[in-house]
Amino acid sequence: MSSSIAGTSGPDGESVTGSPEEVVDPAPRPVRRSFTAGYRARVVAEYEAAPRGKKGGVLRREGLYQSQIRELSMPTEY
Repeated sequence: MSSSIAGTSGPDGESVTGSPEEVVDPAPRPVRRSFTAGYRARVVAEYEAAPRGKKGGVLRREGLYQSQIRELSMPTEY
């Protein structure tokens, strides 16, 4: 009867408790969206031209919030 110490080697003979493995972060840092001047103008114009009940559809399709539309419509300072 052979006895093996648990955790010393795997089925393929490699050390199980050897060197630590590289830890990969499952959630990488999010990247901020940046909007071009053309995109800003197009979305703001479309939002302002939409009738009252359709403004939410524009926001959902573009993945924006109403507060972002306010910020997009403000003139940029350079």
